Amino acid sequence: MNVKNIQLAMLKKLIYIGIILIALTSCNGKLTESAGGFVISIDAKRIPYGGTALVTVESSRPVRADDIIVTVTVPGETTKELTPESRDAKSSLFHITVGPDMNSSDGMRIITAVTGHGTRKVVAKASYLVGSVIADYTIMTYFPDSGTKLAMNDYLGQFTGLGGNLVVLHANIGAEAVWGGSTEIKAVWPSKVCIKSASPEHDRLEMMLNITDSLGIPALISVSWDLSNPDLRYEDYMQSIEAIINEQWIMYGHHPSLAGFYSYQEGSGTYLTGYMREFCKSVKRHSRGLLTMCSPNIDDPLLAGYLAMIEDLDIVNYQAPIMTSYRSDNRQMYPNCRVRDITSLSSGATRITDKITLSHVEFMGYHENKIGDSYLAGYDNIFNQFPSVASAYGPDGTSFFSYFSCIFFNQAKLPEETATAVQAIKDGLKAFNLIRETTSTEPSRLAVYIPYADWCIERWQNCITPALDAFRQLGVSYDIIPFVPKKGEEILPFYPFNKNPVQADFLLNNRYVVILPDISGMQETDSEMIEGFVSRGGVVIAFGPRIPYGDRFDREKLWGARESVPVQSSRYYNKITVLKPGTRTYKGQSWSFGPIVSTAWIPEKENMIAGFPDGTASVFTNKYGEGKTYVVTMSARNAVSICPDLIRDILDEALACRDVYRPFDVYGAVGNMDISMNGGQSSFTISAANYNSRPVDLVIKPLLLEPGIKYKLIDLKSGEVLSEKTGSEYRSIPVRVEGNDFSAFGIEPES
Repeated sequence: MNVKNIQLAMLKKLIYIGIILIALTSCNGKLTESAGGFVISIDAKRIPYGGTALVTVESSRPVRADDIIVTVTVPGETTKELTPESRDAKSSLFHITVGPDMNSSDGMRIITAVTGHGTRKVVAKASYLVGSVIADYTIMTYFPDSGTKLAMNDYLGQFTGLGGNLVVLHANIGAEAVWGGSTEIKAVWPSKVCIKSASPEHDRLEMMLNITDSLGIPALISVSWDLSNPDLRYEDYMQSIEAIINEQWIMYGHHPSLAGFYSYQEGSGTYLTGYMREFCKSVKRHSRGLLTMCSPNIDDPLLAGYLAMIEDLDIVNYQAPIMTSYRSDNRQMYPNCRVRDITSLSSGATRITDKITLSHVEFMGYHENKIGDSYLAGYDNIFNQFPSVASAYGPDGTSFFSYFSCIFFNQAKLPEETATAVQAIKDGLKAFNLIRETTSTEPSRLAVYIPYADWCIERWQNCITPALDAFRQLGVSYDIIPFVPKKGEEILPFYPFNKNPVQADFLLNNRYVVILPDISGMQETDSEMIEGFVSRGGVVIAFGPRIPYGDRFDREKLWGARESVPVQSSRYYNKITVLKPGTRTYKGQSWSFGPIVSTAWIPEKENMIAGFPDGTASVFTNKYGEGKTYVVTMSARNAVSICPDLIRDILDEALACRDVYRPFDVYGAVGNMDISMNGGQSSFTISAANYNSRPVDLVIKPLLLEPGIKYKLIDLKSGEVLSEKTGSEYRSIPVRVEGNDFSAFGIEPES
C-alpha cells in the first residue's frame, strides 16, 4: 500500500471514529437514568397467571404524576397505560399496581416510563414474566422494499396466532443474495453512525416497533457492528456496537414494546463471556431495566456457567443445533433428544443465578432433512424438538429459529411444505405446553454434574453424553448442572480456585444427588465443592471407569476404598454378583458378560454392594461426614446395559438419603427418547417421547401408590380416564409410544 493510500485509510478511520464519538456524546441528557431520570423496580421477576405486580418508579427530582407516561405491554392484547400514584402533587416516588387483568396471558411485560420532550426526554424500562415466552427471530433485511408494513403485519399476525409473544429484530444491517431481496449491505434504519443506511421513510425498526407497540409484543433489537463499513477493523468493532446501541436507544427507547438489546455476535466457547460482559454494560448504562440477551452455541459446556455469572445478562437462549448439525460444514448429526440435554445444561446454570432461560427449536433442514427447494425441515424433525425441550426442567419458554426465515419467507414458493411445517409447530406447541405444565414442573433431583476442566469439550462428547443416553435407556429423568464460577472468579482467562458456595447451597437446598460420569479428576474449585457438599449431607454417585481424583479431598477417604488396579480391560471384569440387594435385586444375583473396561477397588466389606470374580468391588458405598458416596466402577453405559435393576436400586437408595422418591420405573426405553416425570403427595405424571420412526413398547411401573387406595389412570393428551384400579393392581402399565410421537399419563386418587 503506497503512502497516499495509507493516509486515505487513516483519514477514513478518523472520520468514522469521529462520527462514533459524536453519537456517544450526543446521548448526554437524553433517555438516560443517570442524567436525572427514572429507576423502575418491580417486586418479582416472575408473576403467576392472574397475579399482581407492584411497580415503583423513582425519579431523581420531584415531578407531577401527570407529567409521567407509564405503559405496560400485554401480549395478545395491546400496550396499556398505567396510572402512577403518589402522596403529593409532586413526588420522587410513585407506585403502580399492574392487576390480574393484565397478567392473564403468557409473555414478558415491559414497563416503560417517559417524561419530558426532545433533549430533556427521559425514559426508563423494567420487565417481568408471566407464564412462558415463545420467541422468534425476525430477519429484518428480508422484508420486501414495497409493502413492508403489510408484510410485517402479516408476519406478526401469523406468529402471534401460534402463541408467539416476543420477537428479536435480527440482522438489521446487510443482506445476502442467497436469501433474496437487495444485495446492498446497509442498515435498515436511518443511521448516522453506519456508513450506509435506509432513508427515514424506510425505517424498518420504526415500522416494526409501531406494530409491536399496538400488539403489546416485546421486541429486542439485535445489534452488530457496522457491517456496511468494509473498512472497519476488528479493534473498532466494540466501539461501533456501542455507538449503534446509543443511537437506537435515543431513536427508539420511547417505544413501549422495546424490551432491550440482543447480541448479534454468537459464540461457542468461554471466550464469548468477555465480549458479552462489555455488550451488556453498554446496554445497561442507558437503563438498568433494559433486557440483554444472547444465543450461544454449545461446543463448550462450561460456557453455560460463565454466562450465568454475568450480572448484566438477563436472557440466555442456548442454541440446540440439531438441524444445523446436518450442515455440510458440521455433520455432527445429533439425534432429536439432544435438544433436551442442551436445554437442561443451560437452565442448570441459569437457575443458580435466576436468569431467564429460553430453549431453542430449529426449522431449517439440510441434506437428508431438507424439504423442498429451501432450507426447511419436515414435519417430524420440527415436531420432535418440542417434546424434547419440554422434557427439560427449568426453561422459561422457547424460541424458534426461525418462523420468519424458514416459513413466512418461503410461503409463496413452498405453500404445501410451509403449511405442513406450520402444522408441526401447532402440534409441537401443544406437546410443549402439555409436558411443560404436567410432567416436567419439578427438578428430577438427579444432577449430572460437569466440573471445570481445560479439556471440557472432550468430556462433553466422550463422558457426559454417553452417560445421558444410558440414563435415557434406563427410563430415568435427569438434570444437567455445569460448573458455575464463584463471584469474583468468573473473569477469564484466570483459573477459578475456590468453590462457589452459592452453587453448593443450590445443590443441597434442591436435594440433588450429584452424578459424576467417568470424570478422571477435579481441580481445586470442584474438589472443594464436592467434598464440602458430601460433608454437609449431600450424596454423590461416581460412575467409572475413571473415578475422580481431587486437589482438595483425600480420594480414598471420600470414596471409602483403595484403588488396587488402574483402569483397564480385564478378564476379571466379566461377571458381577450382588452382595447387598435392593428392592429389585437379590443376594447372589449375577450377570455375565464379555470383558469390559473398569477398575478394581477394595472397600470395607460391609460397604460392598456388588463385586467382581476376583473379590474386588464393582459397586460400593461410603459414609463421609453427614453425606454418602457411591461408586460404580464401570461406565454408566455398561452398567445400564449389564445390570439395569442394580443401577435403579442405587439411584433410589441415594435419592432416599435426600428424602426424594422417584414415582415410576420405566422398562423398554431406547435411545433417542426422552422421559420426564413428576410425583406429588398423591398424584403422579409421566411422559415418554419417541423420536424414532418405529413404535417403542414400554412397561411403566408405579412406585409410590398406596395399595388400598383407588386411582384413575388418565391419558393426559386426550383427558380420557383409561382405567380405575387400586394401587396394588397397578403393578405395571403397558404403553406403546408411536414413532415420532409422545405419550403422557397421570395417576391420581379417585375423588
